[in-house]
Amino acid sequence: MEWGSFTECREYLRDYGISKRFGMRKIMNNKVRQEYVCDDDDNCGWFVKCSSMSDNVTFRLKKGEFKHTCQPRGLETALANRKWVSHKILGYVRDNPDCKPKAIRRRVKRKYKVNISYWTAWHARWRCLEMILGSFEDSYAKVPELCEQIKKDNPGSIATFSRDSRTKQFTGLCVAYNASLEGYKDARPMIGLDAFHSNGGVIMSVTSLDGHGGLFPLAVYFTRLECKETWNAFLEIIAPSLRLHDKPLTFISDKQKGIEYGVQRQFGDVNHFHRLCFRHHYKNMKMKHPGPEIEKLAWKAAKSYNELIIIKQ
Repeated sequence: MEWGSFTECREYLRDYGISKRFGMRKIMNNKVRQEYVCDDDDNCGWFVKCSSMSDNVTFRLKKGEFKHTCQPRGLETALANRKWVSHKILGYVRDNPDCKPKAIRRRVKRKYKVNISYWTAWHARWRCLEMILGSFEDSYAKVPELCEQIKKDNPGSIATFSRDSRTKQFTGLCVAYNASLEGYKDARPMIGLDAFHSNGGVIMSVTSLDGHGGLFPLAVYFTRLECKETWNAFLEIIAPSLRLHDKPLTFISDKQKGIEYGVQRQFGDVNHFHRLCFRHHYKNMKMKHPGPEIEKLAWKAAKSYNELIIIKQ
């Protein structure tokens, strides 16, 4: 039996051990020789010896005892590590990038009759995503080129990134396309500030309202944390464009202290209003005052313009 490389030889033996439900322990594992013995029982005579041929590439089976005298394992095996699992589920993850580790565990058990841990499935999925999409490190390295391409293909756009001056690590990326910035001049003077947490970071956003009351996206900011420093950095970049509106601006946000700090720092010298989103207020209120009736009354009060309207409702 021959293999095209020592890697193919090693993976074949791993597949063999998993399919036969036996463990194996390496005695020699390099580009010249590979030797394995049974790992389940020291008295078992199973062993395999392979070595490279004269071309120093092809591997050939030289000697071995292929019958186990020990009992096969159950569905547990250390041979099914994250690397092995990632190669077996690569196509599945490519078709289902949002799959969960539990689904991967069920698929491996059903197809290969092997039980793997939750974290083996989790790490295997991330290895697959890196093989399909690239690693985070490679993506961050392409951020400067991304900014240049955005500004080249969309003149007038904002595309800038920042790094930590000491560690040179990525700290933030702001993108605002020129079409949105130009359209904002005719939009309503309403500015929504919000952020949501994604895998490994935070995405902050600035949105406005168009003439029909629909959301009008203006800018996004990718960063690692949501705090007053990052909100101030984001608003500092986008503030010159927001100031171009000919009417007083009204900012709407939750009670995140960083937003209030950034708005005051960047727009404290111009006529503006800062209002809080009632939806966030109600989420806090319903923890102490649950029930559908209080929700109904609270929203009526929020939509009323004066005390008389509240009484009528």
